[in-house]
Amino acid sequence: MLNRKRQGALRRWGGVGISLMLAIPAARVIWAGSPGYRNYWGGLVFAPLALVVGIVLLAVALFRPRLLDRSERLRGKAERMAKQAERSRPAVEKFHKPWQGGS
Repeated sequence: MLNRKRQGALRRWGGVGISLMLAIPAARVIWAGSPGYRNYWGGLVFAPLALVVGIVLLAVALFRPRLLDRSERLRGKAERMAKQAERSRPAVEKFHKPWQGGS
């Protein structure tokens, strides 16, 4: 299983790859002077729209990678409370246990 940092990098580069797979063929078709092209399954693709979508996805993948992060992060008060809970010990552990001896 990949750790969080590697998953984020993998999603980021996946987003870059998908956006380039949309933008490059669209730019090539527009450069040739045609408004559209047929995709793998035979459907018609409007090249200017595919180019814009590819560029937007590329910008999101490069500059806003949190939008691609699917994990649910705590925010605000919930995040602060979770951090405080990690730092403090529960009351059961703070209780002095005389039957153990020592402190």
